[in-house]
Amino acid sequence: MRHLSPMCLYMNCRNHRLALCLRHLMKSYPLLEETDSALLATWKLFHYSPRRFAVFKSIQELYGEEQLTLIRAATTRWLSHGKACIRFVDRYTTILDTLDALYQERKEPEVFGLRCSITKKKVMAMILLLCDVLKPVNILSLFLQDPKICFVTAESKVKATTNELETLIGLLQNKDDSTYFSKIHSIFQEIDDRTDLQRRIRGEQRDVTPDTFLLTTGIPFINNLIVEITAAFQCHPVFEAFRALDPRCLPQRQEETIEYGKADMETLVRHYGTPKDDVFKGHTTRCNADIDSIDIAVAEYSEFKHQIFMLR
Repeated sequence: MRHLSPMCLYMNCRNHRLALCLRHLMKSYPLLEETDSALLATWKLFHYSPRRFAVFKSIQELYGEEQLTLIRAATTRWLSHGKACIRFVDRYTTILDTLDALYQERKEPEVFGLRCSITKKKVMAMILLLCDVLKPVNILSLFLQDPKICFVTAESKVKATTNELETLIGLLQNKDDSTYFSKIHSIFQEIDDRTDLQRRIRGEQRDVTPDTFLLTTGIPFINNLIVEITAAFQCHPVFEAFRALDPRCLPQRQEETIEYGKADMETLVRHYGTPKDDVFKGHTTRCNADIDSIDIAVAEYSEFKHQIFMLR
């Protein structure tokens, strides 16, 4: 495309970039991939078996709970992943009781293996952490999906997301009750009550505590996610400069528009006011400047921004 029009600048899919942040972190955090597999396996167990799902519904009814289905955790869809984690935590005891009932009935290795997976304290700690981490990320995802999105404000939205993640670190360290992670003690107690005596004697999960998990995995994971999101949304200066032409970005008071947008307009006219060429497989494509006079373009903008201010 750039070879056909050398003035073109590339912008990749922002939602895809956001989804890739989690995918990249899976390489550094095998626990994240294990957690993702456990969530998906649990969803598949009930989704593809009416018999198993009927048992799940009956146990929910026994507890007086609304009969809900589990949500598929899709790595490429942040919204579904966050909702899947929350639904899983809210129905954790019911899921364990369902797996126990299913295993007692047919002794299926698949059911036993899944039960062992979701009674690992590190896996459950990561699911609880994702419930909190994905809340601000989902807000960013919704912003990127808005059909009326204003890309020039994307930088501020990304900054707001990373700020919330940094705030979350403090909440987790202070054991704030408003976080989903605060449920970890009751979840760990549930796991201890249901874990085989042999596993407890071997001490397989004895060293896994909420504090050690946060120190070794949780906090580093959030910090790395902040770095990933920040790096994924580095915007080209020309794209950022288009805010000078967006009425939504104008100052609230007219006197503030005098100096507004000058630097951005200079960036735009330098790009579109300079001839460009592109070489591809030995063939060169050249295009002339779209703006004849940089000084005239900047001067015209001074009048134009006052007009759009009045029409806003």
